[in-house]
Amino acid sequence: MDGCVCGYARRDMIKNEDIQDKEGVTSVEDKMRKASLRWFGHCDEKMHACLVRRCKRLVVDEFRRARDRPKKH
Repeated sequence: MDGCVCGYARRDMIKNEDIQDKEGVTSVEDKMRKASLRWFGHCDEKMHACLVRRCKRLVVDEFRRARDRPKKH
């Protein structure tokens, strides 16, 4: 199929891999690997941001004062 698109015939006996290399076509496996790595990076950033937000919220909650009456000394 790759050969028909690029102008080669089956009788030329050229391997699909050679045609793909000449035309600069990437394999499906490479595309899937790149997409999964991109998704992993997205999830990693999201987890990092979530961790930072949790720590920030924890620090703020520790320093909040109760809105009750002042303590008697």
